[in-house]
Amino acid sequence: MSKHQGPENRTDPREEKITEEQARGALARAIAETTFAEGDTMRGRLREMVAQALPTATDNTDTDAQETHEAPETQETPSQPKAPQILIRRTELDPRARKYVEELVGHAESGYALAHNELTDGGLYNPEEEGIIKAPTMEEAVAILQQQLSMEEIEAIKRYMRVPGLVMEPQNLPWQRFAANLDTGTKNKRETYLSNSRKAEFDRQDQALGIQETSTITDWKVGIAERKKNWKTMKEY
Repeated sequence: MSKHQGPENRTDPREEKITEEQARGALARAIAETTFAEGDTMRGRLREMVAQALPTATDNTDTDAQETHEAPETQETPSQPKAPQILIRRTELDPRARKYVEELVGHAESGYALAHNELTDGGLYNPEEEGIIKAPTMEEAVAILQQQLSMEEIEAIKRYMRVPGLVMEPQNLPWQRFAANLDTGTKNKRETYLSNSRKAEFDRQDQALGIQETSTITDWKVGIAERKKNWKTMKEY
């Protein structure tokens, strides 16, 4: 049987068995020769996505110059099946979505003022303390969220959160300080109850992370969460 030359342009399907080399060549030509409105940018993105599943599928689009090599026989060994790759679509925020984030953080009742007050009112965070990493400013919180969130996540927030609001969490503090922060301060937020099993699990987590009673803030986590009348710390989710 003669080797196929030139582009794959068949009106009748192949009747014989299609080899892996032929399939890879067809895939490479499909990416290289198909016309896209986005041009080379789209082709490059497609190559990246295909390469995750078939690392050698787009190494060389010139199939005429490819040589056929038989793979050496290897003894199969039982292994765990690979988990399927899930490609999550992430689209950068458009101007309207960026404005939405700005308004959400600046909201008088569920935005930056509430998030900051929850940290300071119960003593979890003292911005006047020297030598600590300070909480992000309102402008910094807006910039962080605008960079981290995608259009898809913004749509999910609008659709599923009844009262979305800003949450800021200091990192590397022991869980006991988070729990104490819920009940102290000028406003009694709520009476916190933690079972012995939950306390033991929090102790285990802090020990695994190297967090001690005297640990100080090393970083901040900024996010959007459902806002309720009584604040629930992110450590309890």
